[in-house]
Amino acid sequence: MLNKCLACGKPVKNKYCNVSCQNRHQQKNRKKSKYSLQKRSQTTKDKWRTFTVSCSICKKEIEIREFNVEKPKKEKYYCSRNCANTRHHSKETKEKISKSIKRKIKEGNPVGFIKKNLKLKELRIKICLKCNKEFETKNKNQKFCSKKCALIISGKNRCKKAHKKRKENPEWWSDICKKAYATGNNFVAGGTTKWYSYKDIKVQGTYELRTCKILDKWKETGKIKDWEYTKDRIKYIDEKGKSRNYLLDFKVFENNNGSFYYIETKGWERPNDKFKWYAVRNKGYKLIVWFNKEINKEEIVLKKGAYS
Repeated sequence: MLNKCLACGKPVKNKYCNVSCQNRHQQKNRKKSKYSLQKRSQTTKDKWRTFTVSCSICKKEIEIREFNVEKPKKEKYYCSRNCANTRHHSKETKEKISKSIKRKIKEGNPVGFIKKNLKLKELRIKICLKCNKEFETKNKNQKFCSKKCALIISGKNRCKKAHKKRKENPEWWSDICKKAYATGNNFVAGGTTKWYSYKDIKVQGTYELRTCKILDKWKETGKIKDWEYTKDRIKYIDEKGKSRNYLLDFKVFENNNGSFYYIETKGWERPNDKFKWYAVRNKGYKLIVWFNKEINKEEIVLKKGAYS
């Protein structure tokens, strides 16, 4: 039985009588399919809706697109993969996971990074020595519930031991302070001042370094006999009524009869400085305080060659 040509209707064995009929018929179908696709895409575009939702983890507002709905489909949305991967398991789920892992370990099955034939340690209930809270641990030697509690107690014990040793053996503490000054590791009030090497001594900060150069120039020109970076200490009472030691900076020798005076270099005046300076002058010593302004003046005089 013969078929009819899909383009012209003539009887044919297959679908078309010739190539021209085939091309004509297929071209018509293409136009129809293009029109239908355009129409279909337009209708699908109209069905998409944009909603503003907040991330269920970080609460950041994000825009989502949903198809053919009047409100968002899901209850939870995430702004990024990082938020999506976060998990907040309840106690029940944690217990279930723990039981299943323990069962697998007892049976000798591998669980992730846990090795086969691993022996499970029993949990011990202990009381923290710092906060008196109960905590569970596998370590029989553990005494504290957290690192915070452990550091507080150990820090206090160290301070108590050091304070007790300092009282019993003041020479020990004195040696530590001398070594700290010698190596330049001592703590200076108001921050850790940088140490500089000048000839065979170490000085604190640029003010002291500049003063060393000025004093050396004075010695060369004969204005002074000698000077030293002194280790003289004078006791004074601070503003809180505590007895403290004041370490002076420079000792300047004027002539052969042994007369001298002290020079103190300062960036700015602190509340305790008045008590320090009063204690030095009250003992009958001469004390000159140099700030940046005074050091600059002396440097200018040296450049002009007034002492040469």
